Amino acid sequence: MALRSIDHLRALLDHLDGDERSHQLAFFQAVLEAGPDSIAELDARLPGARAPRALRLLATEASFYFPWPGWVRMHQRLLRNEPDREIFLTGVRALGRLGTEEALEVLRELSIMRQEGEFQEILAEVLNRTHPQEAFSHHLARLLLGSANAAAANEAAQRLSGLVDGGSIAALMTVARHPDLLVFRHALALLAQIQTPEAAGALREIFADSHREALADRRIKEELAAMRGAAPAAAAAAAFTALEALEADPARAADADGFLGTFYREVLAAAQDGRPGPLAAALDQAAEDLRARSRRLGYALDTAAEGLAEMALRGLADRAEVLGLLVQAQRHQSGKEGVARALARVVPADAQEIHQLQSAAREFARRGTGESSP
Repeated sequence: MALRSIDHLRALLDHLDGDERSHQLAFFQAVLEAGPDSIAELDARLPGARAPRALRLLATEASFYFPWPGWVRMHQRLLRNEPDREIFLTGVRALGRLGTEEALEVLRELSIMRQEGEFQEILAEVLNRTHPQEAFSHHLARLLLGSANAAAANEAAQRLSGLVDGGSIAALMTVARHPDLLVFRHALALLAQIQTPEAAGALREIFADSHREALADRRIKEELAAMRGAAPAAAAAAAFTALEALEADPARAADADGFLGTFYREVLAAAQDGRPGPLAAALDQAAEDLRARSRRLGYALDTAAEGLAEMALRGLADRAEVLGLLVQAQRHQSGKEGVARALARVVPADAQEIHQLQSAAREFARRGTGESSP
């Protein structure tokens, strides 16, 4: 019976008019009767895009209607170079419906090979629906392209916004340490979008670390001003004394291991031979590093602050704790507009001291921009 069925399919394919409705119905019936044996026959007649479009479309439609595992290798060969959007869409959906590890591997391969925008969109849609975790990994990898391919990274961030949940926090915390500013900003914004107590804890950690680093950078800026023009021996003595005090204080271990401790060590290394040139170069590099970090830290503080304020209002973060963090940042002017907006959302109406602090901060900001008081 199977032999007669496959012979019937071959005879049909030899005279197939893929655009004729009666031929299409006969094709699907013949494929169903021949069963998985029909896959090899169809695969042999599909040498990529050179096969008639109607046959390529019918074959991919059959693979969707009859989800037999044997279709996977046919799709792997066909979809690598398939130029037709409808055929590509049907084939990818068929792979998603199969749901096997082998089918998923082909989807992974296609997501790397087929970088065209419309085909990436199809793959994203199918992965999101059939393999959410795989979709997350796929888009996260594209986000990591960062500034080298900003369009792809921005698109990936948009896709990720519909996928992130509590299970994404650990990965996003890792990505939030990425040196590329575009990657970092997207990771932080995605973290702030997850409305869970665990996400609030992650934002609280980022906020506290960024506040500490902003204060450390302020200290580095002061040290740079003092060391410019100083003799290498004097700069080395100052750096040694400051580093020794930093390392002796257990409460400042993070600063000793962070930017501030690194700055003092680099000054000591540059000043050790007594020549002014290496010291000047080290100070110039430190100033450049400060400028690069300034935007990053400002964005981190503002984004984390607004995310924490939202979560505090939703009961996902301790409001008093969030208020304390925001007050400290406002008092030390470590954040920018986002910190001020966040503080305004969570401050109690009767907290006169904090309201006075807010007024002072607004006045300070007006003076910084040259505006006059109202």
